[in-house]
Amino acid sequence: MAEKKEQKIIEEKIDVTGVKVVINGNTITLNNTSSQLTKQFNSKIVSVVLNGNNITLKPIGKYNKQKKSIINSLVSHLNNMIQGNKQPFEKKMQVIYSHFPVTVEIKGKDVTIKNFLGEKKPRKSTIVGNAQMKIAGPEITVTGTSPEDVGQTCQNIIKAVKIKGKDIRVFQDGIYYIE
Repeated sequence: MAEKKEQKIIEEKIDVTGVKVVINGNTITLNNTSSQLTKQFNSKIVSVVLNGNNITLKPIGKYNKQKKSIINSLVSHLNNMIQGNKQPFEKKMQVIYSHFPVTVEIKGKDVTIKNFLGEKKPRKSTIVGNAQMKIAGPEITVTGTSPEDVGQTCQNIIKAVKIKGKDIRVFQDGIYYIE
């Protein structure tokens, strides 16, 4: 006789000490004095329960690899949100040029890169989400509570100054990560 395989139960717990957490339907909101981050999840696949200072995540129904990966992804996102609420994420970039001095300006959520490779038309980029940008000489600092917003803002800037149709070994001007 074939024995019934015992159902494996996975349960993940996340410590949320020092952060106010609100779970409303399929949305988790983390509040801090300065910021608010929200994350949506599929409530048909994952059960999210707040127990004191812990968030417990359990799969709904039969356990499988897909549910495990969804739970692990949600755990990673929540840990990043908690870390971002306690201390903002920060990336530093530097403007590098050889002949034409490049200037970077911020106007609201738009970033304008002027005189890149001596071009008359400025290149443009956008700031994503609640990320903030500071310019100090050739250094650009992007900070924010969400690592996705900070990373996407930096990549938008790098994409805006991508050199096309020229040898990148010769034309090394651009904006690069330094930290």
